[in-house]
Amino acid sequence: NEGTGTVEFTGTADTDIENETYYNLIFNGTGTFTSTGDSTVSNVLTITAGTFSADNDTWYLTGSTTPFVITGTFTPSTSTISYEGAAATNIIPTTYYNLTLNQAGTTFTSIGDMTVTNVLTINAGTFDGSSYIVHLTGSGTPFVVTATFTPATSTISYEGAGATNIAATGYYNLYINKAGGIFTAAGNTTVTNVLTINAGTFDGSSYI
Repeated sequence: NEGTGTVEFTGTADTDIENETYYNLIFNGTGTFTSTGDSTVSNVLTITAGTFSADNDTWYLTGSTTPFVITGTFTPSTSTISYEGAAATNIIPTTYYNLTLNQAGTTFTSIGDMTVTNVLTINAGTFDGSSYIVHLTGSGTPFVVTATFTPATSTISYEGAGATNIAATGYYNLYINKAGGIFTAAGNTTVTNVLTINAGTFDGSSYI
């Protein structure tokens, strides 16, 4: 049991981080700290200094409020960051590969512009986009909504280089922005402010 303790890595050389369950986990060195397996942080994961490479693993953040703090460098590689706090949780502005929101009854609120380079999944709970931009640079289906998306005054910007499906959900601003990209509606879609086709082709398919 991790209890309520803090594990802090302060090395100056590159360091492998074993898959464990932590309460507080801090990276505060000058090297690169590399994940070697799926892990859970039940309170706060902090990158104070140095680089944390999440490699191709899943990191479960089960704390609420602000469970991920970055003042150093986060390298997502092909990882998944899964926010799973049981109370209101802030989603920090950074670049993710896969970003998953997964806790019924919880509101996950964006607190800054962010980029998701593969897939953003709202599996359970509510994602409040607030007033920020979410850059989706993956192709295929980069936005999966099986729970609730509250766009508020946010912008969802689809920027995939290949054929990309536009999730059937409500948007405030919907922005399509990749030269050569083909963006196809996957279902009926509502845009309450502005739909912008800045670059690429938007195929409305047979939907409204």
